[in-house]
Amino acid sequence: GKDAFSKILSSNYDAIVSDWKMPGMDGLSLIKNVRAENIIIPFIFLSGHAQLTEEKEMANYGAYKLFQKPDILGVPE
Repeated sequence: GKDAFSKILSSNYDAIVSDWKMPGMDGLSLIKNVRAENIIIPFIFLSGHAQLTEEKEMANYGAYKLFQKPDILGVPE
């Protein structure tokens, strides 16, 4: 999350596709920090853990969608 934030500040991207749970800065903190810098860029999040309340909060910051990661192996993360 922290690495992504610094890269977003120093480069131009068309969109951000990010995990929800990351060490140091989660997806919600990432989008909050990006928006605090007045950067408007589409965000799409992936997660195996996020709940509906988190999806609603991320939508408040303009996230396009939170997709649940598919369980392709049938093994919990």
